[in-house]
Amino acid sequence: MASSFVFNCPGNRPAGDAAASGGSPLAPVASYEGLIVAANRLKGNHQKPNYNGVPSVVFTIPPLAAVGLSERGARGAKP
Repeated sequence: MASSFVFNCPGNRPAGDAAASGGSPLAPVASYEGLIVAANRLKGNHQKPNYNGVPSVVFTIPPLAAVGLSERGARGAKP
């Protein structure tokens, strides 16, 4: 299993807020990590999380949302 999803209880793998995965503590991150944990348990340890496409939202008026890298992050990313 990916080291970020190892738990101190044999046979169990955490996801979301329970995991020290480096992802944001958001519901879409927890869902995404849950899918990765399930796939790795069923198919072996071959998937690692990529948090670049996880959406985030701020519930304000008007609402704000973002997906992917910021312009600064995209410019600094390796091609």
